[in-house]
Amino acid sequence: MDLTQLANLGEAIGGLAVVGSLLYLGHEVRMGTKTLRASKAAQSSESWSSFNEAMAQDPEIIDLVNKVHVQRCPPESLSREELIRLSFYCRSIMQRAEAEYFLNEADIHPASVYNNRIANIRSWMQLPAWQHWWEREKLTSMFSQDFVDSVFPPDKLSRAANH
Repeated sequence: MDLTQLANLGEAIGGLAVVGSLLYLGHEVRMGTKTLRASKAAQSSESWSSFNEAMAQDPEIIDLVNKVHVQRCPPESLSREELIRLSFYCRSIMQRAEAEYFLNEADIHPASVYNNRIANIRSWMQLPAWQHWWEREKLTSMFSQDFVDSVFPPDKLSRAANH
């Protein structure tokens, strides 16, 4: 084998090494993405779980959730303290949902999970106390407009207003 043949063989082996490295890098990036998605989904679930656990340990919140979600009490029937608790309760739920919205938009969080959460929030917004809270909360600019539009798409709001 002469020097030219050895150089050609070296180039071929080098080219294969580059292709192999790129394939390995692609595999590692995919695995990293999967790991990131799984980690963020687990963190989100843990956040909701911690929230639910804390609520379950607070008899006053249990009573408030019962009044708002089960008995569908109007906000006028709630005490000032209950309205304040309701505000923190609703805001906490919406902030967790907004965090999931951003993860969903970045293709990090499963869309099905986000869509289920938003479906629940939309149904809760039909409850008198939630409506009362939202009418005041939406004036605070606490949430990004993109998130608000995903929960309450403008086209759906305008159609509902026209019926």
